[in-house]
Amino acid sequence: MKIFIKHHYFVIFITILLGCGRKAIQAKKYVNPIDPTVSVNITGLFKNMNHQLKPGIILHNNVDYLYFLDKNAKLYFCSLSDTSDQHVFNLSPVMYRDFPLGMIVSDSSLFIVKYEENKIEKFNLDFVHTTIVLDRVFSYDSLFHAEKVFIRANLAQPIFINNDRIYIPYSVRKQSTNFTGRNVYYEFCIKKNSIEKRQTIFKYPSEIVNKKRYSKNGLLGILQDSLLICVFKSSDKVTILNTRNTEQTFTKKYTQFSQFEDFNNQNIKDLAYLRLYETKSESNIGMITTDNFIVILKKLKTMKLLESPQYECYVLDSKLAIRNFFKLKSPINPSIMFKYKDGFVLYSKDLNEVLYYSLKNK
Repeated sequence: MKIFIKHHYFVIFITILLGCGRKAIQAKKYVNPIDPTVSVNITGLFKNMNHQLKPGIILHNNVDYLYFLDKNAKLYFCSLSDTSDQHVFNLSPVMYRDFPLGMIVSDSSLFIVKYEENKIEKFNLDFVHTTIVLDRVFSYDSLFHAEKVFIRANLAQPIFINNDRIYIPYSVRKQSTNFTGRNVYYEFCIKKNSIEKRQTIFKYPSEIVNKKRYSKNGLLGILQDSLLICVFKSSDKVTILNTRNTEQTFTKKYTQFSQFEDFNNQNIKDLAYLRLYETKSESNIGMITTDNFIVILKKLKTMKLLESPQYECYVLDSKLAIRNFFKLKSPINPSIMFKYKDGFVLYSKDLNEVLYYSLKNK
């Protein structure tokens, strides 16, 4: 791997009015490398990326590792501080080649959602021997009424894990409300020898229930250890749920200037219409949470099919007030966004440039 010696940044200023009395959040943009302590060239790693697993960074033994899956079913963990510190896991024995999988990395574990088999497999990652060991299997045939409920495939975030809780998106079969039901996620508690279903949480926005939007996918994040955040791809309504008191929920539109396009449900089987709708429509395509802030990456509406999309970033606090807002001037790869330290990382469209936005109080 190459070592970067070039380092520069610039400050992006707020371009909209903030709430009274709230301090602005400064977004510093670092370009190649993303941090003075990062000596590893991480711009060329994703050229052969498998999109069944979204890349990210984990802290293992006090070392930051960038992880990603390649198209040969190899799971890489690359240290950000030492070019020789790499761990490569062969996932070929546990992956399908013909069926979609949902995959996430959490701490030193790998979770694989096998939709065709109605189960979730949890593997422990042995960094010393670079082996994966099956820890347990959660069969959701025994957890759900399969004739009524199915697990919704959401490759952007198949499941969400926070401590001993696992959140699984689901839908209800044969419902008049756009095959969704009213609630979005099942919450489970992972115990030593079992998994216990606790409750269903979050409700779909009315525009999804009333079939005015095509995408039903949501994204979850955790804020300040106990605030669970839910953002939908096709709605600007954000909901915060207090996990210590689930009666406390708060929903608010984070922006008043959205341009979501209504979906014509009569064309739901028209593939050309679906492609045009998905390509041109505005959408919240990414969301991460830092210790104190919610960051939403929005793709703006385009007027032509081949028009290059524009993107905006919104930084919200726990009251869903906008603390910073900026447009991204250069094209990005919208499938790569992850948390790093006190900010988040994006990649350029050609994957040759890595961008780290550090969020701090002014």
